[in-house]
Amino acid sequence: MKHRRLQTKITLAAAASFFALGLGSASAADLGGDCCADLEERIAELEATTARKGNRKVSLTVSGWVAEQIIHWDDGVESNTYLAGLGTNYASNVNFSGAAQISPGWSAGFVLHLEAIDNNLYSLDADNPRTPDAGTVNTKKSYWYIKSDQLGQLSVGKQSPVGDNAAFGSDLSGTTAAAYWVSYDAWNFKVNGAGGVPAVTPSGTFVTWGGGAGSSGGQCQGWGGGAADCVGSPRNQVRYDSPTIAGFTARASWGEDDEWGVTGDYTGTWGEFKVRGVASYSETSDSGLGAPPGGSLEYTQLAGYVEHMPSGIWGNFQWGHLDGDGLKANVLGVGVAGDIPSNDVYYAKAGVKLKLFPIGLTTPYGEYLKAEDGVYDNNGVHLAGAEIEHYGGGVVQDIDAAAMQVWLRYRNHQMDIPGVETDDMYTVVFGALIGF
Repeated sequence: MKHRRLQTKITLAAAASFFALGLGSASAADLGGDCCADLEERIAELEATTARKGNRKVSLTVSGWVAEQIIHWDDGVESNTYLAGLGTNYASNVNFSGAAQISPGWSAGFVLHLEAIDNNLYSLDADNPRTPDAGTVNTKKSYWYIKSDQLGQLSVGKQSPVGDNAAFGSDLSGTTAAAYWVSYDAWNFKVNGAGGVPAVTPSGTFVTWGGGAGSSGGQCQGWGGGAADCVGSPRNQVRYDSPTIAGFTARASWGEDDEWGVTGDYTGTWGEFKVRGVASYSETSDSGLGAPPGGSLEYTQLAGYVEHMPSGIWGNFQWGHLDGDGLKANVLGVGVAGDIPSNDVYYAKAGVKLKLFPIGLTTPYGEYLKAEDGVYDNNGVHLAGAEIEHYGGGVVQDIDAAAMQVWLRYRNHQMDIPGVETDDMYTVVFGALIGF
């Protein structure tokens, strides 16, 4: 009996010591008569500093994805295999978003989107398998908003203008990580010609598959992005998003020294068909974005998507049209100033969603792009009549249980420059994206 009482005392003493250590030495020495209140205070402190709980008033959600690709390329002169992410604006990232209810039907919140550039796809070329900005972190978005269930959302800060990825957002196929209407995997590679050297333009320089960086900024005149992706990056904006009414949503944004845009879209189901349509117009008079003094750049986008849900067959078409009001630059006769013509980009993609495996959808697809009259060489000379094309296909496999996609695709790039001999370039890409 004595042995049992001694054992009980030792057990109670050990438990008391463990509890005191758990509270910390300062708390243990100052417990007073209300240990439970102190413990509750400590739990509340831990909850208040846990990301999952935010500050007890504003919820916090952490999301994003990690994406990497193995890229084999052949530019007609040499070939190699690189490893890179998906390029800025689609790179691996982490997104912090929060919201708090102000009153019934009203809320406030924020978005902080950080992008991790492991190897920037847009800057790779035949001589550089690693880009200068590899290993950097960019703040892609940072804004707050006020939202009404009835009136819509007003956002202020660094965010996407409403024209950013407007046509791109029409694609509901689930294949956008693998393929969209920018020639991103060949973007910075030089176009090669005869003799195993870069093709030489009439101004005596080279041109890249991205359409020419140069002083005019290629297809979009420096207005962010490139061929088919004007207004292509988040910027300091005031933005309004309406509520969705009968499938329709309207958006408007303004900022960055008189840049503005409006976008409308519709998503709905018509019988056995899922449909989506997008129309967008953007304009800027900011010379820093390529607009001429006293003039402007205007970009129009139209896009549509149709899917027959029982069969999984789908198709997507996108169109972008750039006008430059008062814009002039060198033309094919070097040193001769002339009006820059409007240019157009057409993109079509089609495929089928198949349920071949229990892990998720399998989606084979084909794609085609044509960009007209928006090519500039490295001296900023407009190459009148030049065209860019790419075509290819691939397959995307969803892995639902891991929020993951895996893809394998082929793309052939062509550029036709009047009077200049050019070689094609092709890429074969195997990649994967996992969300969280």
